[in-house]
Amino acid sequence: MRGVALLGLFLASVVTAPGQAGRVEIRGDVGNTVFLEDRSDNHLLVGASLRAYLTKRLSFQPEYQFLNGHSHTDSVFLANVVYDLRNSSRRVVPYVLIGAGVLHNRQTSRSATGAFFSGGFGAKIHLNPRWYIAPDFRIGFEPHYRFSVGVGYVLRR
Repeated sequence: MRGVALLGLFLASVVTAPGQAGRVEIRGDVGNTVFLEDRSDNHLLVGASLRAYLTKRLSFQPEYQFLNGHSHTDSVFLANVVYDLRNSSRRVVPYVLIGAGVLHNRQTSRSATGAFFSGGFGAKIHLNPRWYIAPDFRIGFEPHYRFSVGVGYVLRR
């Protein structure tokens, strides 16, 4: 948990830095995650993230995901690096991302924490200058794949 606190402090410093010209977005996601070891147990995914642009196309996106399986739950904290393939001012902005973090698995009789990695692609489709939807597909380790749709809001342009 100390790593999550440090990640939060880093993000706060990026977002509030004097003269920071970067764009800042907040986003919520809903979707499905399937772990390859147990394909019969689809996990409902609900997540939230804050994305801070470091350059016009490169951004840092810490993310929390809650995964609800049949007999357990997972909490995932990820630090993602995202690269927009087009200028963020365009109506449709495809992107690629890669992230590393931790997964905490809770079952009735035990819990475990381990490393978690994912990467993938998606697109932001702007509905207006502030609101967008973003379908997203990722694969990763612990072996899994994820499909989600996010709704985002641009806090600072």
